[in-house]
Amino acid sequence: MNRTPDAPNTSDASAKASADNTVTTKSRSKSEEKREAILTAAADLFIQQGFVNTSMDQIAKQAEVSKQTVYSHFGDKHGIFAASIEQKCIAHSLEAGFLQQDLPVEELLSDLSHRFAALVKSDDAISVARVCISNAEEYPDISNTFFEAGPERVMSIVVVFLEEQHRKGHLVIENPTFAAYQLLHMLHGAASFKAQYGLPPNFDDQEQLDYIDDCVAMFLRAYKP
Repeated sequence: MNRTPDAPNTSDASAKASADNTVTTKSRSKSEEKREAILTAAADLFIQQGFVNTSMDQIAKQAEVSKQTVYSHFGDKHGIFAASIEQKCIAHSLEAGFLQQDLPVEELLSDLSHRFAALVKSDDAISVARVCISNAEEYPDISNTFFEAGPERVMSIVVVFLEEQHRKGHLVIENPTFAAYQLLHMLHGAASFKAQYGLPPNFDDQEQLDYIDDCVAMFLRAYKP
């Protein structure tokens, strides 16, 4: 008598798949934890002792990971430096995604401007800028890495946003790059002009908020149809 083959045990298969997914998730989470630890350690060391005086060994030790783990995540010290700058932008939500929301252009510009001003006046941003300036003559590649990962990245996001608003007819901007520079430099000036020299700001917190709103209003007067 022929015996019908046993049907696969779907509950066992599901359990195995679930276990495999759990292992993958845990592995991925552990990797992300190490990556974040490396970035935190690197950022602290870059600020405390500068880019040149910070070694991969020191970063690995402070992050409590192996040096090979640091290399496998970022390649080299410039890679870590760039990633730490990008992380600061992400922490302040300066990414393309939030500018793609279906909101009035006035609201998006205001949100962008307040986020950008908060970033550039933060202690970390000012400290990193000082690191780049102090090493600019001897190590120009440090400044280039910083510029590409931070200011240039934010500029590109804003330019694309302004191009899109022009295409939709919400703004009339013949040169989005010029307009992006105008907006960001207005905001950057008040937020960090004196702070870079270790001096107290020109404005108190409320005046700073009022200044940002005035910048947005001026920008809209220039470019709204």
